[in-house]
Amino acid sequence: MKDKQELGLQQRLELRLTPELVIFLNLLQLPITELELSVQQELERNPFLEVRETEIEEKISELDRISYEQTKLTRFERSLTDQEGLEGFPLENMPEEGKSIYQHIMEQISTMNLSEEEKIIARTLVGFIDEKGFIMGDEEDIANQLNLPQEMVKRVFEVMKKEIEPTGLIAKSIEERLLIQAVEEGADEVVQKIIKDYLHLIEVGKTEKIIEEMGISEEELDRAINFIKSLDPKPERIFYSPSDNRYVVPDARVFVEDGEIIIDINDAGIPDLRINTELYTAYKEELKKRNDEAKKAIEMLYHRAKSFYKLKFERRKNLENIIMEIVKHNMDFFTGKDNSFKPLTMKKIAGLLNISEATVSRIASRKFIDTPNGIFELKDFFTKKLNTVDGREVSADYVKKRIREIIAKEDKRRPLSDQRIADILREEKIWVARRTVAKYREEMGILDSKRRKAGK
Repeated sequence: MKDKQELGLQQRLELRLTPELVIFLNLLQLPITELELSVQQELERNPFLEVRETEIEEKISELDRISYEQTKLTRFERSLTDQEGLEGFPLENMPEEGKSIYQHIMEQISTMNLSEEEKIIARTLVGFIDEKGFIMGDEEDIANQLNLPQEMVKRVFEVMKKEIEPTGLIAKSIEERLLIQAVEEGADEVVQKIIKDYLHLIEVGKTEKIIEEMGISEEELDRAINFIKSLDPKPERIFYSPSDNRYVVPDARVFVEDGEIIIDINDAGIPDLRINTELYTAYKEELKKRNDEAKKAIEMLYHRAKSFYKLKFERRKNLENIIMEIVKHNMDFFTGKDNSFKPLTMKKIAGLLNISEATVSRIASRKFIDTPNGIFELKDFFTKKLNTVDGREVSADYVKKRIREIIAKEDKRRPLSDQRIADILREEKIWVARRTVAKYREEMGILDSKRRKAGK
């Protein structure tokens, strides 16, 4: 019975994460300039992928096409019988440029300390990791979406956090990322507690409070801070080339024409593609005579061809839909009447479009849009979210605004503590911890209640 349950789970998860889907998700995060390059490289390397040239194809006689396909097949066969084996088509020779964080994680899963069942789950959980390595959503929500036990999802994530290199790549937050690295480096309890509870105070230079609350000396704090500075808060940067920040080519343009808002997706540089099924069909028989590595290489090329084939349409559709929702909520900004905009949460957009939050994150990754107010990164239009008690969402910016308003109206003789502010917000059904209030207050440069009372 257990074997049948495990088989059912395996089949269910494998359906969620096919080879084409993994490749497609990797491509989805690329900005237009990198994507155009990736398509050109794939066309040069992949015999199953071709540019759709309808007019030219109509002029080619059936005889010419058969000859063309036979020549291509012969050339492909020769590459596989070369003395060096699969030279030109091995998996290890697939394009490394643009290798994404997702490919990197997937490659490591097979060697992780997990059962085969858990490895399947791990591959599925990659879909809930954004392009910076952060886990999107909490484990309970993810488990519910996948119809899996929460403890199982939690365990697999914990192993991924510990074993995926570089250390700390996968985490829920910057704090957890640094904590994972600190533990790996053998950090003491002082360092670990500072990372967990006081990182926001270090960022704004409020070190006196750390010394006071932790009961440590200035020297101990300095040593801890120096240790923390040696950690890497952005291990994901190794997946982005130095050219990423040289110049910006917008992935889309939003403008007004004859009183109508137009969304123009910049993908003219990506040709319409076709899959050479004739060549693949002709090679199926040849596959039976090849070794496992040859079969694996050929199948991977075919999976890649299918991913690239659907990429342009799916990318355009999703990018256009996301931008449309952003425009709907910021009409004045996109018509040039206002130079400020109201950020949305990725979860809200995902819900409106009936797609996953992870998909929204990938599409927004490193994409830029040209607007009447200038060029903006698509992620600028999104903000952090906080859940309310009744299931609504509010942005972190809104919570900061409420904190400022509450403090502005307080009795100056009896300033409100962070806990009291948190309680007031909870009465408004905004669930935040005292520590979150303190963090936001410090970020806004507002003194704590004791110093506000003293007038310092």
